[in-house]
Amino acid sequence: MISQVHRMMLAYRGGNQVLLLKLVRELCPQNDAPQWRVLDFLGGHLPEDSKDYKNVKGILASAEMLRQKCKETVVPKVGTLDFED
Repeated sequence: MISQVHRMMLAYRGGNQVLLLKLVRELCPQNDAPQWRVLDFLGGHLPEDSKDYKNVKGILASAEMLRQKCKETVVPKVGTLDFED
């Protein structure tokens, strides 16, 4: 769990929104996923002047947007099968 949250923090810190959205989509697309609780816990316990604190707070501030955007980026393609006799 910590490794997953840490990967999210590194993606956020590096400005890699594609990776961050991929991680959110795969790990924690629901708002009650444990990764969000870990981030919330870290936000309350890290020193406020640390980079990690700023990353955690940035992710949490954009959590709803990330969850919404990752849902929008995965649009199933609907098609038809045409079988010729």
